[in-house]
Amino acid sequence: MTEPQAALSKQDPPGRGQRRRDNSQEPVQRGNKWWTLVAVSLGTFMLLLDITIVNVALPDIQRALNSSFSDLQWIVDAYALTLAAFLLTAGSLADMYGRRLLYLVGLVVFTCASALCGFAASTLMLQLSRALQGAGGRSCSRCRWRCLPTPSAAKTAASRSGCGAR
Repeated sequence: MTEPQAALSKQDPPGRGQRRRDNSQEPVQRGNKWWTLVAVSLGTFMLLLDITIVNVALPDIQRALNSSFSDLQWIVDAYALTLAAFLLTAGSLADMYGRRLLYLVGLVVFTCASALCGFAASTLMLQLSRALQGAGGRSCSRCRWRCLPTPSAAKTAASRSGCGAR
């Protein structure tokens, strides 16, 4: 083995999206694709559940926090507004820093904001927590399907032609 080959073999394996050292065109997969599917599916379920569950809880929120009708509207709209407002921003950040990283950061922000919603002592705190949830939710939803592994172009073309790729 020559020195350059020995140096290459000591380096870390390439990450997702990087090419193998043997110059094959197939990108390297990191981790188990089924765990990724489960994580993305659970994240999507949490986001969709959060959109609808607040509507069910509005009467209890109104009683517990002594909120007006306008306050309740902002509890719902703060989430929807930030979810829509961060659409383009989340896409740009995903392009700059990577979809996987943005998905994980968004999931952490969403989870922490959900905890803040649970501990909200006032309507304003709940509204701001919901807005933070919307920002984290947009980061997750913008990147969720892009985090899933995709088949290589050669395998896809071969399967379409009926040949099957090995």
